[in-house]
Amino acid sequence: MRRIGIRRRGLVSVLLATAVAGSMLASGPAAHGSPQNDRLGIDVGSDAKFTMGAFPDPATGLPAGDTSWNIIFGWGATPWSSFSTVRVDGADNQLGQSTATEAPHVVDPTTNRGAWTIGDVAVTQVLQIVPNNATGQQDTAQISYVLTNNGSSSHTVGLRMMIDDQVDNNDGALFRVPGVGAVTTEQDYLGASIPATFEVFKDITDPVHVASAQTNTGSSAAPSP
Repeated sequence: MRRIGIRRRGLVSVLLATAVAGSMLASGPAAHGSPQNDRLGIDVGSDAKFTMGAFPDPATGLPAGDTSWNIIFGWGATPWSSFSTVRVDGADNQLGQSTATEAPHVVDPTTNRGAWTIGDVAVTQVLQIVPNNATGQQDTAQISYVLTNNGSSSHTVGLRMMIDDQVDNNDGALFRVPGVGAVTTEQDYLGASIPATFEVFKDITDPVHVASAQTNTGSSAAPSP
């Protein structure tokens, strides 16, 4: 597995949008909070962990044979390796292990939302299927967080999102970063060097099993299938 590390400090909100190019996107077991359509499914566990894949059965959100493929590890099973960690005043708290004020649940067919409190800090996690301006399809997973200080004192907060990619069962999927090219070893990007977009491949020569991501507000620029 190869990872790209993105660090932000003093964070009050963050948005990551992920989309797929070519054949793309899916979901996990219906027992979880699973926004889904025929192109993308997102499975969110009661502990805030999440996964997703490509082209699920739209009725169940589960893999539908050879036409479906995973984007995040654990799709089709219980999410466990992709989650977010909130740092408050230097102390790390894995989201989902603190007090839940709103258990993760499907708000509508495209949205899962949950909320927790860590001391004075309220954290809301929303995973949602949204339109992709590049493809004209509902094939983008928007992952967003809002951190709110409900106390009377200032706090230093940060957020780390761990996404355990696995593209079509390749647990060592390759990254490609604009201006850098293929990334084959672990890298850290800080501050202004954080890429606005990047892609993850099953294989660098495979144009079908590709996931693209955007680290700021807006739809991913994935090519039209």
